[in-house]
Amino acid sequence: MRNDQIRTLLRFLIWGGFLSLLLLRYFDVNPITIEDAPREAIPTEPPQRTTGEVLIVVDTRAIAESARKGSFRQTDWSFAWINTIEQEVGPCSLLEADRLRTTDLTPYRFIVLTQSVASTGTDSDTATMLKSYVHNGGVLILERPGGALREAFAADGRGGQRNPKILSHVKDLPTPYDAYLKSMPLNTSYIGSSGPAPGAVTWLAMDGVPVVYTREMSRGLAVVIEFDLGRQLVSLQQGRPRDDFSVVNRYPDMLMPALESNDLVTDERMLTSEVPYADLLEKYLMLKVIGHARPAIGLWGFKDAHQGALLMTHDEEMMGDKSTWMAKWEKENGWTSTYFVIPNEEFTAKGAKDLRQSGVDVQLHWNRPYKDGGLYDPVGVWKINPFQRARNLHDQYKELSALLPGERPLIANRNHYLLWGETYTGVFRELAAVGISIDTTYGPDKGARGYLFGTGLPFWAIDQNGLPLPVIEHPMLTAETLGGVDAKFMYRLMRDSHDTWHQAINVLYHPNAYQWMPSVELFDLWLATYDLAKDHDHWITTTTTFHRFWKERRTATVNTRMRVGKGLSSPRDGKKDELLAKDKFDPNPITINVEVKIDGKGHHISAPLWIKGRKLREVRDGDGQSTTGRSRGWRHSRVFDLPLALIPVDKGFNTLTLSYR
Repeated sequence: MRNDQIRTLLRFLIWGGFLSLLLLRYFDVNPITIEDAPREAIPTEPPQRTTGEVLIVVDTRAIAESARKGSFRQTDWSFAWINTIEQEVGPCSLLEADRLRTTDLTPYRFIVLTQSVASTGTDSDTATMLKSYVHNGGVLILERPGGALREAFAADGRGGQRNPKILSHVKDLPTPYDAYLKSMPLNTSYIGSSGPAPGAVTWLAMDGVPVVYTREMSRGLAVVIEFDLGRQLVSLQQGRPRDDFSVVNRYPDMLMPALESNDLVTDERMLTSEVPYADLLEKYLMLKVIGHARPAIGLWGFKDAHQGALLMTHDEEMMGDKSTWMAKWEKENGWTSTYFVIPNEEFTAKGAKDLRQSGVDVQLHWNRPYKDGGLYDPVGVWKINPFQRARNLHDQYKELSALLPGERPLIANRNHYLLWGETYTGVFRELAAVGISIDTTYGPDKGARGYLFGTGLPFWAIDQNGLPLPVIEHPMLTAETLGGVDAKFMYRLMRDSHDTWHQAINVLYHPNAYQWMPSVELFDLWLATYDLAKDHDHWITTTTTFHRFWKERRTATVNTRMRVGKGLSSPRDGKKDELLAKDKFDPNPITINVEVKIDGKGHHISAPLWIKGRKLREVRDGDGQSTTGRSRGWRHSRVFDLPLALIPVDKGFNTLTLSYR
């Protein structure tokens, strides 16, 4: 090799090495991120529900077929009925449509034929069986019926499908709740008809067209819902993506520039809403539309008959062990809370021990990778690390779990900065894959407060394939003073929850907030939130304790039988309830026999205080055949203008007789 060739080679090696060192240094400062493909659990089977006297009938195959279209608007959201019944009543039962004809319907006081079943109609034999069920005293709810079901129970449906502009009529709902319901954002469609069904009573109308009406049929009642209730409820509670299920920054001028959960809020008006629209709609359907004829005896949603609940939460925000100061303060005052913790070097086993000793619920604060943040591990040789690996959800779950030896497994999460993904249910799928069953990422950030998602109650997330995921979402309502939250707003939130809405109010106060927004007012608001909860009879509890109580509630068994007159039918005699829809006063007493089996303490059943001019006079143990059963008292509550009695039940099996005279 000639000398000039050797010199060229040396220059190449020197400059190449120099450039390589520069590149290594550059990527050491700006490493290339390696991200693992997310682990996702996608539901493939419907959930099991067998203990409620409200029977929800679904057609899973029809739901799957609708989901293959990849369209939010065209997906069948029939499983939203689970959330409606569990939130407003308690336990329910599920049945696949192909088993309907061979099922004994006598144990069920209410049967819901969801859109997945009702819209395609049924064979004539099944329609005849359902007509017999109604004529014998049953209550049948049909969502957008078709075929033989429309002929048997509904108007003709010849007006076709339409998109509503306004909710134009609300029956029998007092002021101001009627105006609230009329202002509810709509994301649904309805079916019009050439005229009303014979003998129908219209409860809701859209654009002047009846969309909820009832028909008395012999001793029973048919309730027809002509609009897509499932899509309406999912849009309000779970939020609305684009029609292809992608998530976009819907409110860039009002919220943060990153994709957050609140970008799913279905309508700008809900960003500061003090009305839980989804709950308002559900309570109206269950207590007014159905309840006028057949009172639904439910399980109350709060321990010891409290009127609501306060779930105080704190995001640790990598403040580490220093973040425990709020928990220690709360313990001194007899309060409790939930800490959502990011696994980090500043949060040690000592911090975890301090929180546990303060009686705090410790759960995960998932730090998702994003443009300028997240958790990463260096990848390289010696001290040069040109790559970094994103610490995924599974890693963070294991790391935090290691600091809590002997504790129950982590089951709850809140995403750091409330960050969401680019797909509608991707976050829920990832949480399900590691065993997280409760999420509380939905909620307000800058420019928002209140019922962004139409509820303060937990609901099951429904995947974009139409099936429920094993993850419950429990939205937050406030975060510090963001969105204009102050003591007056918090007072209204607690007052309205006490008086009508009865919510589990989930609020956020950061331990490090006083570093970036030091304020005596913020400190006072945190303490005042506890005082307001106590003043308005709200159960102060933790995230996991509240959800254990709700699990007991939804897995309980409730059976009721009602009789007008002196006698009381046995729960097993096959006789149906008497219909109470008629306005004519009947002086005969009403007796309701209630059987409850529940695995937990502090539960109550809710029953109307008045039924058609008769007041609840007595509650005794036993089935009414004996007068030796002990008498039970009750506490009072109210929804709209309807007074309720909250009657305690013991852990285990209970038989009660409610006497109205």
